[in-house]
Amino acid sequence: MAGLRRVDPWKRFVKHVTLSSDPDGCFELNLAGPYGYPTISITDESGSRGMRGNRAAWFLWHGETPAGKYVLHTCDNRKCVRPDHLYLGDAKDNIHDCMNGGRFTPPMGEKQGHAKLTRGDVIDIRRRCVLGGENQYVVAEEYGLSQSWVSRICKRESWRHVDGP
Repeated sequence: MAGLRRVDPWKRFVKHVTLSSDPDGCFELNLAGPYGYPTISITDESGSRGMRGNRAAWFLWHGETPAGKYVLHTCDNRKCVRPDHLYLGDAKDNIHDCMNGGRFTPPMGEKQGHAKLTRGDVIDIRRRCVLGGENQYVVAEEYGLSQSWVSRICKRESWRHVDGP
């Protein structure tokens, strides 16, 4: 289109980066993004696309990220785009990096794939057994559980993240 001026991706990227005064410090991309990862739109010959900062930095330094690879941080700083703080890894490396950085929270309750109960079921079980004094065997049979599992729910040994009676 006539009149539109394309901004060099490097210039657009660099104007949002803050360099550290520490010679080994991070270069931080100061843009907003989900989960603390800044995002930026990069335009090249293939068009415009939004990328997380670490992937954009990798793209600008090295080109496309190989299929199935993740751009990881040695510094554990989500805003860091310093090239020597970035490396490629696979899905397993990414999960290990996440766990080692203290960012992994396993799915709980209904969010994990094998749950038989909902949050509402757990509240109902506790209300009936703890507050109402119903027999745990009767409630367990109704929900297709063992009595010992209902006991664990009532004692908050299981589903302890659920508030309620």
